[in-house]
Amino acid sequence: MFAIRLSINIWSFISMTKSIIFMIFSIFSTTSFAVTKIPFFWESFESFGVTYEKGAMLIAVAGKKDKFLQLDTGATDSYAYGTEVSKTINFNSLNKTTQTHSFKAMPKMETDRVIGTLGTDYFKNQCLTVDFPNQMLIVDNCDDTNKLEISWLESYRFKTGHLMVKVNSGEQTFHNIVLDTGSSIFPLTLTKKNWLKVVSPEDAKNPPYKIKVSAWGKEIVLKGALPVQPICIGSSCSSKAIYIDQTPGLEGAGIEGIAGNALFYDSHMIIFNFKNDTVGTLKSISNKKA
Repeated sequence: MFAIRLSINIWSFISMTKSIIFMIFSIFSTTSFAVTKIPFFWESFESFGVTYEKGAMLIAVAGKKDKFLQLDTGATDSYAYGTEVSKTINFNSLNKTTQTHSFKAMPKMETDRVIGTLGTDYFKNQCLTVDFPNQMLIVDNCDDTNKLEISWLESYRFKTGHLMVKVNSGEQTFHNIVLDTGSSIFPLTLTKKNWLKVVSPEDAKNPPYKIKVSAWGKEIVLKGALPVQPICIGSSCSSKAIYIDQTPGLEGAGIEGIAGNALFYDSHMIIFNFKNDTVGTLKSISNKKA
C-alpha cells in the first residue's frame, strides 16, 4: 500500500514538474516573441497648388478623438506640444492594448490635431519595422531580424543619437544622413554646401523647385533642384528633386542631410534596429484590399 502511494506521489510530482516547466517555457516564449503592431495614418498637405498625400505619419491617441502623434525617427526624444511639464500619452496597438510613454514638454509648440511627436526613445533597445504599404509599425525585440531577407544598409549611430545611413549620388558619397520619417515626402535634403555638389551649376544659381513645409510649428520655404545623378540609399534610387535643408544647427552638428520616406513608402519596409544601431530595408507585400 505504501509503495503504491509513493508511486502515485512520484508520478504526481513528475506531472506537476512538467506543467511548471511548460508554463515557464510558455512565459519566456511569449516574452521572447512579443510583437506590438501599431497602425499609422497618412496626413496630406498642400503646397503651391500641389497635394502631397504622404506628408506625415500619424498615430491615434487613445481616448481622444481626432488627436494624433507624429512618428519622427529624426527626433531622439518624444515631445508633447503646448504643455509646460512632461506628460504621459497613451495610444493603442492593433490588439487594443494601451501603449504608454512619457513625453517631454514643448510649451511653445501650438497644438491642433497633432499633439506630440513620438521619437526614437520609445523604441530603445528594440526593433521598429515601418511597413509603409500596410501602414503598420511593428515593434519587437529583434529576434527575427536574422531570419528575414533584409538588405542591411551601411549605417551607424551618430554622436547626436541619430541612426545614420550612407547616400550616394554619382561619385559623391554622404555618410552622415539621418533617416527621418518626419521628413516624409523628401528623398533627400542636404546642407547647402553638399547640395551644390549634386545639382547642376545652372540650377544652383536659380533653383527651379520650391516647397512650403511646416517644421516644428514654423512654415518655411525650401528651394531645390533635380540631382545630376540619381540619389541612392542601398539599392533604392530616385531622381526626384532634392532640397536645401534649413534645419538650424545641422551643419554645425556634423550632419550632412536628411533622408525622408519617399525612396521607400511605395513598396518597402524600413527596419530600425535600436539594439545594434543598424538600418535595413525589406520589400513589403501589401495586405490591403483593392
